[in-house]
Amino acid sequence: MNARLITISFISVFSILFTCCNYEKGRENQNIIEQNNNEEDTNEIDEPLFPTQAEINDTNKKLPTKVNDYTLWTKVEYDELSNTQTFYYIILGEVDENLITKENIEIMKDNMIHALTSKQNKRFSAGMTYLYIYKSEDNKKLYEIKINKNDLLGTYAKLDFGSLLTEAQNGDAIAECELGVRYYKGEGVKQNYSKAIEWFNKSANQDFSPAQFNLGNIYRLGHGVNKDYSKAKEWYLLAANQGNAGAQFNLGCMYRDGLGVPPDYTIAYKWFIKSAEQDYADAQNNLGVMYQNGYGVERNYRTSVNWYKKAAELGNSDAQSNLAFMYYYGYGVAENEELAIYWLKKAADNGNKNAKKILLEIR
Repeated sequence: MNARLITISFISVFSILFTCCNYEKGRENQNIIEQNNNEEDTNEIDEPLFPTQAEINDTNKKLPTKVNDYTLWTKVEYDELSNTQTFYYIILGEVDENLITKENIEIMKDNMIHALTSKQNKRFSAGMTYLYIYKSEDNKKLYEIKINKNDLLGTYAKLDFGSLLTEAQNGDAIAECELGVRYYKGEGVKQNYSKAIEWFNKSANQDFSPAQFNLGNIYRLGHGVNKDYSKAKEWYLLAANQGNAGAQFNLGCMYRDGLGVPPDYTIAYKWFIKSAEQDYADAQNNLGVMYQNGYGVERNYRTSVNWYKKAAELGNSDAQSNLAFMYYYGYGVAENEELAIYWLKKAADNGNKNAKKILLEIR
């Protein structure tokens, strides 16, 4: 193998998913956070953005309670790390498990999504995941329904332009964001960056993180506005602090490259790790690069390999190519040319030009 050609690739590009369904996975920063949060607190927020333990405890004191004649709500939990609220239910009486089909579960899920969106649920739009677990009276798990932002946004992406406009004009933050996406891309309407920005702003001002993220991209790229890294950072920061993995990743890139901020690998690492912990493959790859080269962290080849593996298994072609490099030279792992070629082929199949070039050299 012509090992000279294997190079470690930093993901230099930013996440630029101008869609309301960036939750595919994500990109972030700090300090201004407290100032921004204080400003938000003076607005019309009547409850914490996400559940507090006191709130969970108060709810559980009132449980169990009947939802209807055949469903008993027994408990609720909240996991801060995954930002997931879990609801536990018991189906009363005899359960016909033949009715528990994928199709019926999808129908129930669609109804739940509709209920959440019709209530303008801020926690849902800010990224909280809802998990509903149903059991029989003898404690046998029957099925579960998991709803997150991907599911929510997908319903809006399916709306025709007229229906979407109506929802947006009624102040629906998710519809406003999706409308911004359509104007930005010119989908079903003539492309218009000014209109896109107008609708993104309406949505972002309701704390909808995908819209904030998209505005960050617009100011960073200078689409319809003068390029402004400072404003880009401010919007990314607002989204990042709501757990938007794309914004977290992009903030990491800005601090790594010194765009609108002094270069700082330590802060870049902070945002990359937040994004990576949400399985954002680009961030995981960048952490691999940082640990391999000692950028902002102590050099550690094993940790580097671990991050490359995580990203590679998610299909990230740069990580796959980088992992091949590690296997070929035995950095953090035992030398293994067979595995090096395996990962090179994976990377090449995923369109990695460097991996394709190396494979041509060794054939």
